[in-house]
Amino acid sequence: TALWIHTTTFQALKVTPKTKIAQGAVLPKIDLAAGWNLVPVIKLDLGAADSTATVYLAGTSYTRAYSYDTLNAKFAAVAGGDSMGAGKGYWVYVPKAVSIVPAS
Repeated sequence: TALWIHTTTFQALKVTPKTKIAQGAVLPKIDLAAGWNLVPVIKLDLGAADSTATVYLAGTSYTRAYSYDTLNAKFAAVAGGDSMGAGKGYWVYVPKAVSIVPAS
């Protein structure tokens, strides 16, 4: 699950995940609805290199993806060769419902 939290003040927020993914587990699939989706990037090995948008979103036929730059308060387009970092969320537009099965 990706979260979008908007505040009008700068303050530390503590977010505790509902579940932890055990080493060696199979990552859950991420169901996307047709239209815009806030997509989390998850992986088991946090030391592994980040996937590119093309690899992470393979098979989705996505047409647009954006990250959000909190320091400059603006969206940034994500190109196919751009990295999608673990623990981050991205706004992704898909023309039809589809699922992502992240690689471990």
